[in-house]
Amino acid sequence: MDKVRRNLLNIFRARSKDFDMKSASLAIGRNHAYLHQFIYKGSPKHLQGADRKKLAEFLGVNEELLIPTEPASGQLLLEEGDFVPIPAYDVVASAGHGKLIQRENIRYHLCFQRSWLQRATSAPASELAIIHVEGDSMEPTLSNGDTVLVDLTESYPRTDGIFVIGYDDHLMVKRLRIDPVRQRLAIISDNALYSAVEDIAPQALNVIGKVIWLGRRL
Repeated sequence: MDKVRRNLLNIFRARSKDFDMKSASLAIGRNHAYLHQFIYKGSPKHLQGADRKKLAEFLGVNEELLIPTEPASGQLLLEEGDFVPIPAYDVVASAGHGKLIQRENIRYHLCFQRSWLQRATSAPASELAIIHVEGDSMEPTLSNGDTVLVDLTESYPRTDGIFVIGYDDHLMVKRLRIDPVRQRLAIISDNALYSAVEDIAPQALNVIGKVIWLGRRL
C-alpha cells in the first residue's frame, strides 16, 4: 500500500466516529465505493487534483498528504500510527471581548503527524486540544475563524506567549506579558485598537494552555 492510501486509511481509522469512506466519497461527488476501491483495490491509480482538494477540505487535512511521491532511496513510507488524532472542542476562545464557555463536547478530530508533534511540543497527545478563535483583537496574529492547537500542560506561564485563558468568566485567547520581578501579568491584544489589562495577579487567571500552532483557511 502506497503512502497516500496508507495516510487515508490512518485518517479514516482515527476519525471513524466523524465519517467513513462512503460519506467521504459522496462528499467529493463520487459513488459511495470510490474511496474503498481506491484504497484497497488500487483503482484509480491516483486521485485527481480536484478530488484531492475536495477530499482534503472534507477531512480537514493538508492536501499534501494526498499527493503521491516517490520515496528517496532508503526512505520509509508512513506506517500505521504515524498520525495522532487531536480533539477539537465545541468551545470558542474569543479574540474580541470574550465569550462564555457553554459546552466542551468534542466536535471532531484533526490528525497531526506524530513526528511533527514531537518536534512542536513535549506534551503527550492527551494534553493537546484544538479550539477555534472568534473576534479581531489578536489581529494580525490571529484572525476570526482561525483554528489553534493548544498545549494544555502550559497552565502556568513562565514566559511571554499567546495563551487560552479564563478571565472574568470568559474564555479568551490573548498574549500574556509576564513581570517576573513583581510576579504580575498583563493581558495584551495584538490589535492596537484594544487596550491591555495590566497588573494582574497570576491567581486571577485560569490559564488553559499555550497556543503552539495556527491553522487558517485562505
